[in-house]
Amino acid sequence: MGSIPTCPRQKNQNKTIEESGPKDCPPICIAKQKEGFKMKNIKIRDFTPTDRVNYLRQSKEFYSTDAVIHGVPEENFTRTFDKCIEQSPYLRGLAIMLDDEFAGYGLLSFTWSNEVGGLVVLLEEAYISPQYQGHGLGSELLSFVEEEYHDVAKRLRLEVTSINQGAVKLYTKKGYHKIDYLQMIKELS
Repeated sequence: MGSIPTCPRQKNQNKTIEESGPKDCPPICIAKQKEGFKMKNIKIRDFTPTDRVNYLRQSKEFYSTDAVIHGVPEENFTRTFDKCIEQSPYLRGLAIMLDDEFAGYGLLSFTWSNEVGGLVVLLEEAYISPQYQGHGLGSELLSFVEEEYHDVAKRLRLEVTSINQGAVKLYTKKGYHKIDYLQMIKELS
């Protein structure tokens, strides 16, 4: 694999990540060590109209995985994207860019909660294309959302299927915990 790079965020620039240890290094720097993965630039930004094709393709990919319990009609993807572009107050679409490539996306929705006395941000969907998974991009998305809403929201919330243990592990590591609510739904149309 070669030499392990120096972490750019370390105070002592002469120490490598291996010498200082992962506990001292942010996840994005640890990801740079992974063999075959050359990370240059991660950017998380709001959807733009040019993201349509990539988002629609990745939404289809996401809903064909075991990370979801059922599929949804494809026209929902288009409506969701259009609402994001219209800047709906209920929805926000985030593009996860790696070296100017659309590597994944996140969908956020917003609600008020009497239980917590404030705004709740729900991470509706988080998807990273398979070729980019396992390299810290999901962790970066979670950190971005937390930083973005730290002073605005009272709670961050997400759903995950029990079979998606990789995501459960990541979410737990990032401070999320299970709640003992049974979710029930009734479709209206």
